[in-house]
Amino acid sequence: MSVVHFSLSLCHVCEHEVTRMFPLESGGVLMGRRMGKDQWHVDHVIGPGPAARHERYRFSPDLDYQLEEIARRFTDTHGQSTYLGDWHSHPKARHGRLSYLDRRALGKIMDAPEAQCFAPLMMVLWGEPAAWTPTIWRALEGSRGLFARPPKVAPCRFAESGATPPNS
Repeated sequence: MSVVHFSLSLCHVCEHEVTRMFPLESGGVLMGRRMGKDQWHVDHVIGPGPAARHERYRFSPDLDYQLEEIARRFTDTHGQSTYLGDWHSHPKARHGRLSYLDRRALGKIMDAPEAQCFAPLMMVLWGEPAAWTPTIWRALEGSRGLFARPPKVAPCRFAESGATPPNS
């Protein structure tokens, strides 16, 4: 199973944002680095942005804000922290599975050359305030097939990490 190293402090940043917007969806961007075929280290999260649209069953980020923040993080880390995928909430959900729209979004990321992310991650915080549960998924490379179907996905295991990547 793939492993995503993620600090509790970053998870709390995401939980704070989704609690603030509850019962509407919210989300953002995961930044960090891939550490081999089946391991990632998330070292930064970006929120939705001030012009994001939050609805009960969908969320549209402020793309201008997010692109600016991604570029800033990439520059500040001398290219060591890159775009890994997205995170968002499923308020009041009873599971953390990805929806069809979530999987379609992963396909769009895979198809976007500027993302440079051919196996993106997607984290879902599901539940409600004081009881959020994170699940994280990865799109499987090369799984798009004909007619650009949403990619197949596989669950990942969380591994708590500190401020610096393991094995760095």
